[in-house]
Amino acid sequence: VITYNRRERSNNSARFAAFSAPGSLISANTSEPNSKAGESILRGQVNWKLNDRHSIEIAAEAAYNFIDNITGFVRETPGSVTSFFVDGSDTKVEEFRSEFQISDVWTVSPSLTIEPGFKFETSRIEQNINFPDDTDGDPLTARLDRNVEREFEYPKPSITATWRIQDGQQLRVSYEREVAQLSFSDFVSFSDFIANQTTTGNDQLVPERTWAFEAQFDQRFCKFCVLTLLASYDEFENVQDFVKIGAGDGPGNIGDGTRWSLGFRTAVPLDNLGVPGARIDASLTSGSSEVFDPISGRPREFSDEFTGSWSVSFRQDFPEAKFSYGFRWSDGGSGTAYRFNEASRRSREDADASIFMETSRWLGLRIRVGIDDLLPAEFARNRVIYVGDREQSAIRTVERTHSANGVQPFIRVSGKF
Repeated sequence: VITYNRRERSNNSARFAAFSAPGSLISANTSEPNSKAGESILRGQVNWKLNDRHSIEIAAEAAYNFIDNITGFVRETPGSVTSFFVDGSDTKVEEFRSEFQISDVWTVSPSLTIEPGFKFETSRIEQNINFPDDTDGDPLTARLDRNVEREFEYPKPSITATWRIQDGQQLRVSYEREVAQLSFSDFVSFSDFIANQTTTGNDQLVPERTWAFEAQFDQRFCKFCVLTLLASYDEFENVQDFVKIGAGDGPGNIGDGTRWSLGFRTAVPLDNLGVPGARIDASLTSGSSEVFDPISGRPREFSDEFTGSWSVSFRQDFPEAKFSYGFRWSDGGSGTAYRFNEASRRSREDADASIFMETSRWLGLRIRVGIDDLLPAEFARNRVIYVGDREQSAIRTVERTHSANGVQPFIRVSGKF
C-alpha cells in the first residue's frame, strides 16, 4: 500500500506600470493571485506468481486533486483606482479519480515474453466558478455563479512484447492506450500584463487521448557497450492546445493529430582505448507532429513541440579513490506556441555544456560540484502578434526577445542518515 499527500499555498503580487518621459504614471495593472492546491493518492498492489509462465499484478488507486484560486486585479490611472476580476479567476476545481489495473507477464518461451494489461479509469470533475457581485444595482447585468460537473470513463488496454533474438540482441514493441492528466491551472483564468495576454480558463476541457506505439532494438557488443535504436508513432484524439473562448483564448481541444520520432542512444566504454573506467554516452532524436489548425485552416506541428535533440557525455570513475569527473554537451530544436492571434517561436541559440566532479570519500556522503551552462546560454523568442485571427489578419507587432544566463555553479550533498 502506497500513499502520497501534497498541499501547497501561494500568494503573489505582480504590477506592470507605464510612465511618461517625465516620470508621471500613465497606467498600472496589478494582479494578486491567492491559490491553494493539493493532491492525495492511495494505491494498493498485489503480485501473484501463478506459475512459471505467468506473473499477475493487480492494483487499485484512488486520488483526489483540487485547486482553489481567486485572483484580484487593480487598474490605476492618474485619477482613479479600480478593482476588477477576470471571468474564471475565482474558481475551485476538484477531481475524484479511481483506477483499476490488471497485467500479466507471460513467458511464452525463453526468448519471447508478452505483457498484456488493462486499466480502467473513472473520474468526476467538479468546478465552481464565482462571478463578481452585482455592483451597478441592475439585476439584468448580474450573473449567477456557475457549477459544472462532468464524469469520464476510460478503458486503457496495452500490450508489450519482448523478443530476445540472440545473445546481445533484443527487440521490444508496445502498443498502449494513454489518457493525459489534466492540469488544473488550465481551468483558471489569469492575466500576464507584461506579455499583454489574458488566458481564459476552460471548464469544458477534456483529457488528450493517445494510441501510442513504440519500438526499441538493443544491440549489445560487450558488457557495457550497447546501441539502442528507438521509434515511436502516436495517434491523438482531442489534442490539447489553445482555442478561442469569447473574445480571447485559453486551453482547449482542437481535434485529432499524429506524432512520430526516430532516434538512438549508445554507451561506449573506453577501457580498450587506454582510458580505464571511462565511457561515452550519446543520443539523438528527431521527429515531427501534425494537427489541423482551427484558426489558419492548415496542418501544423503541435504547440511547443521541441522534437529534435542530441547529447554527448563523458564520465571517468576511479573506484579506489572514490572519485569521478565528467562533462555533458547537448542541444535541442526550437518550438512554436500558437494562440488565436499570435505565434511565438522559442529557441536556444547555442549548445548547453556542463562539467562536474564527484567524490564519496568522506562520511559516506556523495559530494558533487560542477558548473551548468558553462557556455553562454542565450535564448531567443520571436513573437508575431496579429490584429485579429492569426494569419487571417494584418500583423500588428513583431517582438524579438533575447535573454542570457550566466554560468551556474552548484554543489550537492547526498547520503543516508
